[in-house]
Order: sequence, then C-alpha cells, then structure tokens
Amino acid sequence: MATRGIRHPVRLLLLLGPLLLGAALALAAPAGAVAPFGPVVTVASAGCDFAGVTGDAVVASDGVVHGFVAFAGGGCPQNPQIIYFQGSGSSWTQTTSPYHGRVLGVAWDGTATYLLHADGTNIRVTKRVGSTFTGGRLLSASGSGGATVPTGDVVALAGKWWAVWNEQVGPGGEFAQRELFQAYSIGAGHARQRITFTSTLDDLSPSLTLTPARTGNVDLAWVRSDIAQGAFSVLRYAHGAPGAPWSSQQWTPSNRLAFSPDLFLYGGSIFSAYLSDGRVIQATNPPSGVVTNTFGFGGGPKTGSSGGRTWVTYTSNVGSHVRVGEATGPGVASDADLTPGAGPQQAIAVTGRLGKASVFGASFGTDRLWARTQT
Repeated sequence: MATRGIRHPVRLLLLLGPLLLGAALALAAPAGAVAPFGPVVTVASAGCDFAGVTGDAVVASDGVVHGFVAFAGGGCPQNPQIIYFQGSGSSWTQTTSPYHGRVLGVAWDGTATYLLHADGTNIRVTKRVGSTFTGGRLLSASGSGGATVPTGDVVALAGKWWAVWNEQVGPGGEFAQRELFQAYSIGAGHARQRITFTSTLDDLSPSLTLTPARTGNVDLAWVRSDIAQGAFSVLRYAHGAPGAPWSSQQWTPSNRLAFSPDLFLYGGSIFSAYLSDGRVIQATNPPSGVVTNTFGFGGGPKTGSSGGRTWVTYTSNVGSHVRVGEATGPGVASDADLTPGAGPQQAIAVTGRLGKASVFGASFGTDRLWARTQT
C-alpha cells in the first residue's frame, strides 16, 4: 500500500532555479542504466487544454493500479471534475467521477480506493468501492482558498482512513500562515483538529504513511518553511497513533533548503524521496535512516519500491521532462529521461509490482495522463 499527494513549492524552486541549473551542469548524473521501459500508453485524456494537473496512483496486490487525476485551468475548468483511472501495462480505463477540485492524495486498503481532495473551499475524503463512488465526508469548510493551494495526504486500513492537510490560519488574508490539520476514522476516530502551531513559519506539503506494523499508527513528513522569504525550509518527521499526541522531530539540517517529501511503505521499510537544495534525494527508514542515493535536480519527487528495487520519479528542472531514478542499494543508482524530445511534462506517480516500475506523467502538449512500464 502506498500513499502520495502532489506537492510543488513553486516559489522556492523559482528562487533557486538559476543556482540549481549551474549545479546540475557541474555535477555528473549517477552511473549505470535504468532498466528499460515500454512505450508511452495513454491512461486518461483530459479532453481540454489544461494548465495544471494534480493526481496520484497506488497499486493493489493483484497488480491493478488505481488513481485519480484532475486537469485544471487553461481550456479546462478551474474546479474540474476528477477522473478515476485503473489498469496496468497497456490496458487502462477512465471514468469521470462526481468529485471536483484538486487531488491531494490517494490510498488503497484492499477493498476501496480512497481520495483526499480540495473542492472549492472544502477538504473532503471519499472512496470508490467497486464501481461505486461514495458520497464521502466533509473534513473542513475552510481548508482551501486564498492565493495558496492546499496540500495533503491520506492512508487507509481495513475500511478506515487518516488524512492530514494544511489550512491558512490567523491574519494575513490570502497569504495567511499555513498549519497542518488532521481527521481520521481509524481507531475511535477524530474530527478536524489542528496539529501544528508555529508563529512565523508555514507548515505544508504533508506526506503520510502507515507504519510497518500496520496497526493503525502512522508516520508523517512535512515542510516547515519561511516560504515568502525562501531562506529557511526543513523537513520534519512525526509518529502518530489514534487518540495520542504526535511526537515530532526535525529531519533535515537547517542549512539546506528541503521540501517535497514523499513517503512509501513497502514490506517492513518506509522509503522516502525529497528535495535538498533542489536535488532529488532517496532515503530509507527516515528520519534516522541514511541517505541512500541522490539523483538530478527537479521537483515533485515520488517514490516506490518492489522486489528489492526502489524508484524515484520527478520533473526535471531543464526541459520539464519526466525522469526516473532507480536505486538497487546504497550508492548504486541510475537516472534516465523518460520523455526525451517531448514538450513540457509533469511527473505524477510511480508504482512497483514484481520488481517492475510504472511511471505516470502528464503531457501538456498532448493533454493526457500517460504511463510507461518497465519491460
């Protein structure tokens, strides 16, 4: 089971862009070669010329991938209907759901596909059971709006869920400070509750995963940043249990700009990807686990693992291509461009099955969500 959300600290990346481009030219890519991928396959068509895309995908135990994607802006609605997709390899189906807005996170518990999304000013959690889209639950009526977009994630276990997202709090109008909130039905359940409290910093971009014991406890990573200034941004890591307070600590050093964490549970380990000064980092069992590998410069990293192999996909800074890095052990990594010669793309997700990866990306030129699977 895996959970992810789309997290893009655009303003920080824009500030860092010129520096990172120079660093990218100075540093060589990891040696080796990524195992080959099959051709690009259309997963879902937008039906309009979109300006932005949010999405997420998870793979079930039978190898079928389930996900949601939303195409917004440009020639698409600003609050679009969210598309559900499922399939594997070269066979995919898409269905327009009754849900609207931004995809924040997707989870799978063996019986249903869960969706955390922002619809207008609301944050909602819902699920698709078989072919039925359920009505879901309103988590917050004030979690979306202003000049910033919400971020969040969700996990699911035995018919129940846990969600974390950010909301704006206090003064400041459309640029008000952001803090983390949670709600869950795991255990005795809990309605909307604020879980971080800072005075001058933003808390955002949460990534959530079940712990390896799969008992209902969760781990959480997120960004704490002075995002308006762009001079401070660290990752924090926390452990949570139903009905108990969070226990958190700083994960990354204060002298590096870190953002975009993504957590993935596979077997008895938690795999992670994040950005450190713009470079994609893959690490195992954070926050105390060692850094396993480094890849190129980019944004929005997503990680997955299967059969002793670990992958990170991300959107490159140069050319906005979808790249994939593969890690087979500490210091044993390779990195490849999955969209050479294509126009602007965006990495959406990566899933693994029987030691093979499927990478999902969005093409702004062909207005679609696509997949490539290792052969």
